[in-house]
Amino acid sequence: EALRMVIEQAPDKRIEAAFRDIREKVTQGMPFGDAVLQHPAYFSDLYSNMVKAGESSGALEKVLGRLASFLQAQTRLKNKVGAALIYPTVMCVVGVVVVAILMTFVVPKVTRLIVARGQELPLPTKILVASSNFLVNYWFVVMLALIALVVTFQMFVNSDRGRLMWDRFKLSLPVFGDLMRKQSMARFSVTLATLLRSGVPALQAIAVTRNVLDNKILQNALQDVHDKVVEGADISTPMKQSGAFPPTVAYMVGVGEQAGNLEEMLERIAGT
Repeated sequence: EALRMVIEQAPDKRIEAAFRDIREKVTQGMPFGDAVLQHPAYFSDLYSNMVKAGESSGALEKVLGRLASFLQAQTRLKNKVGAALIYPTVMCVVGVVVVAILMTFVVPKVTRLIVARGQELPLPTKILVASSNFLVNYWFVVMLALIALVVTFQMFVNSDRGRLMWDRFKLSLPVFGDLMRKQSMARFSVTLATLLRSGVPALQAIAVTRNVLDNKILQNALQDVHDKVVEGADISTPMKQSGAFPPTVAYMVGVGEQAGNLEEMLERIAGT
């Protein structure tokens, strides 16, 4: 009955079709978590794993409430990061546009005035004029080169080695690297805390959290944590050894493990 009411509130036909299929599968006896897993375009592994844990523990309504809070927190986090990146992005775009206008319209006019007066151009000005003439006369070559550069970069980033190098470079950036690391740590902490509170086993929770992170360096580090936990280690020790996690995060996780309140400690990490 609850699924039927959700279907009636679906915002478009595709989502309505997905909900109808989920309701049909549940009616036929399939567990809700497995039915949700059939639609990865709308429900992530994190979502389905939490739903399965809620079903098995008999606390599905609490788990769904935690999921709603989690998704809202993730949206707020994305909005904060997006707002922080708006100003530098706008400044970069404006800078490129201004330079392009100067090189294609202003510099040629100024150059003609100087040449008309018979003045000798200094070397830096000659280089600037040559660059401007090339941009005006061969702009299509510049566009093709930029397109080729973007395509090559995309192919490089899509490869395993290229993705690893690019993600390492992003984390090493002066200001943005620290911002990205903090965003990833907040996502890691709130995801792992939500999974553990919902009754998902620790190893499975770490594996799901790994897929939530969008940085290959941190993904590999968390995979190593997972493997070490399988061998009998705690969570915080391999986190400290990896060097990918900030020391404060690793130590707070260690304190949470020792005190038996890891979920609460992870939520505190996410809040800071």
